[in-house]
Amino acid sequence: MKKSLILPVALTGLFLGVLTFNSCQKETKQSLSSNKEGKGNPAHVDTKTCVHPVFCNEQVDAACTDGYACALAVFPTTNRNRIRWHVGTQCSCSQSYSSTVYYTLYKWTSNTPPQYTKVATFSCNNATMWYAKTLLTNSTVFNLLMDETSVTHPTSVTEDSFGFLYDTGGIPLSYGDNWKFTTGATAGTVSCIIRDRDE
Repeated sequence: MKKSLILPVALTGLFLGVLTFNSCQKETKQSLSSNKEGKGNPAHVDTKTCVHPVFCNEQVDAACTDGYACALAVFPTTNRNRIRWHVGTQCSCSQSYSSTVYYTLYKWTSNTPPQYTKVATFSCNNATMWYAKTLLTNSTVFNLLMDETSVTHPTSVTEDSFGFLYDTGGIPLSYGDNWKFTTGATAGTVSCIIRDRDE
């Protein structure tokens, strides 16, 4: 009786094994085919993962304006150093980040150790951004941090040789992205007031 059951059970097991192997191979072939068609291409990433803001197209110049993108601009008597950037996502700079971004601006204050002091904080929900103020002094290094949530960064931070920022206790700073830039030397040199020639 045992011998007569062994053969059917063995044949059934062999049949199930072949069926599983074939179905596994079919799934592998379909997966390879999908990748060839571009379905596994990083460009086709689910947009739900592209939710973090990053700096894109950064520019430093000077202009006759004072303020920032989400505030009332003022026309100053002389030009200001201005920074401009686009807020993209970590997936693409052409994809605009549309929520509010919180910024902390630091000014370089010491070489040994490399240290910055916080000089401004502001928030804005524009993807096309600019910031121009007298505190952007000529020929000075600054570091602008962005976060997608409101964060209170320390007054002073230090920078290591790799460009990472730490608080004065040596704890790494948490921020979404940063942009280290140096201002030009022409702020305050151009008159923004056009005077009447008869004066």
